[in-house]
Order: sequence, then structure tokens, then C-alpha cells
Amino acid sequence: MFSRIERKEAFTVVGTQVTAPCECPSPHIPPIVCEYFKNRAAVKNIVSDLEYGVNVPQEGYKFTYTFGQEVSKVEDIPEGMFATEVEAADYVVITHKGPMKTLGDSYKYLFGTWLPQSDYKNVRKPHVEVYGKDFKGADNEESVMEIWCPIVKKTEKADENTK
Repeated sequence: MFSRIERKEAFTVVGTQVTAPCECPSPHIPPIVCEYFKNRAAVKNIVSDLEYGVNVPQEGYKFTYTFGQEVSKVEDIPEGMFATEVEAADYVVITHKGPMKTLGDSYKYLFGTWLPQSDYKNVRKPHVEVYGKDFKGADNEESVMEIWCPIVKKTEKADENTK
């Protein structure tokens, strides 16, 4: 599994959204992805062809997931869609290859192996999934996507959102 450290400046994703219990893969995400694709032509100011899944942690082992695209300016959000702001952060980027049903294995590697063996710790901020041209569908063994996990050095003092 390939990893790198990268800084990403703040950005906003407009798309469909659900709040659900933490489970991977989540059965609650595919319906909102389908809904987004039905209505994405109504989203204004799209920056690129990349699609994002933004996981915002919630209390009680839940998360809010927004699936959509980055926009340069938020205006006239289509009915049934939401704007989710992601603040600037340093991220460890893990590449996942394979069907979405094995995505949990990549998250287990990230949290169970990579982070404990690194000089970094997770920060309680949105995690981002990035779907680009190499994502060939949820069931395709050759699909490639990235998991972006916000981090700080273990020696740095982080705010109250550090996990």
C-alpha cells in the first residue's frame, strides 16, 4: 500500500450527505453516491473531475459523509445537497486498490499499522476519500482511490480535536 504525506489547503465539497454509524464499507453510502450522480449537473463552479467522500466524525461512533465535488464558490446549492468545508491540514495519503468491499482493509492498515509505526497521530478532523480517473467502479478489482487522513507529528501539541 503506497503512502505519502501531503498538505492540502482548505476546500469545499458540494454533494449529497448522510449521517450513519461507523462501519466499513457502509451500506448507507452507495445510495447517496447514486443520488449525487443523478443531480450533479446542477452543481455550479466544479473545480475538477475528482470526486470526494468527506467523512466528518460525530459523537457516538457516527460520521457524516458527503459525496460530491470540490467547488470554487458555493452558490445555489441544489435541493438535497449540502456544502461541506474541509479546513487546511497535513494528511497521510494511503492508496487503496480493489473493490470497495475491501476498503476496510486499507483503513485497518492505516489505523492499525501505518499510524502506530509512524511519527504521526490522527487528528479528529474530516477524513477524505478521493476518487479520480483510476477509480473504475465499486466492484472492480482494478479500481484505485485514495484515503486522506489528517495528521500531526506525535511531538506536536494539537488542539482538543486530536485523537
